[in-house]
Amino acid sequence: MLHFHRTMKILGAISLILAAQLSFAQKPMDIQYVRPGVDFSAYTQVVLHPLDLSKAKVVPPAWAEDKSPKVWNLEGRDIAAVQALYHDAIKAEVEKDARFKVVPFTGPGILEVEVKITSLTPFAAKDEKVMTRGSGEIAVQVEMIDGATGDLLAIIAGDQQVGEKFQQASIDTDRANIAALFKVWGERLLAQLQASQK
Repeated sequence: MLHFHRTMKILGAISLILAAQLSFAQKPMDIQYVRPGVDFSAYTQVVLHPLDLSKAKVVPPAWAEDKSPKVWNLEGRDIAAVQALYHDAIKAEVEKDARFKVVPFTGPGILEVEVKITSLTPFAAKDEKVMTRGSGEIAVQVEMIDGATGDLLAIIAGDQQVGEKFQQASIDTDRANIAALFKVWGERLLAQLQASQK
C-alpha cells in the first residue's frame, strides 16, 4: 500500500510538471529533471526571482545584414523593463486566486521560480522599420525550488516564440508581445497551482 501511495505521488508530481511546462511554452518543452517524490500540493506561495537575462546570448536573425553587437545587444534599461513586465504579469495572474500569493521571501510552502533566458533572437534591430511575424524567439530554462530547503524540484527548458502576428516592428509591438507571453505563463502557472490542490 505504501509503495502504491508513493508511486501515485511521483506520478502526480510528473503530471504537474508536464502541465506546468506548458505554463512556460507555446510548444512542448523538455523536462530535464523532476525530484522523486515531490508533492506540489504543499506550495501555495510563489517567489518570482527576477527574470535572468545575465547570460542571454543575443543571436541576430539569419537575414540581418549588420550583425554587430552594438545593433543587437540589450541595454540595461531594456532588461529592467522586461524584468518588470515579467514580475507584474505573473503576479497579477497567480493572485487572481486568493489561495495563492507571490511573496518576496522564502520558507515552507513557498515555491521559488527561477526563469533564465539563455538566448534570444530579435526579428528586427532597434528602430528598424520592417514587418515581422512576432518579435523574436527566446530559449528559456525554468527551475522550481523548494523555498524552505533550497532543494531543486524540477528543471524544464525549451524555445518560445514571442508574438505570432505579422506586424510593424516597434518598441510598442515588442512590449505588447512580451507582455502577452508573460500573461500566458502566469495563467498557466496559476492553473497548475490550482490543479495541484485538488
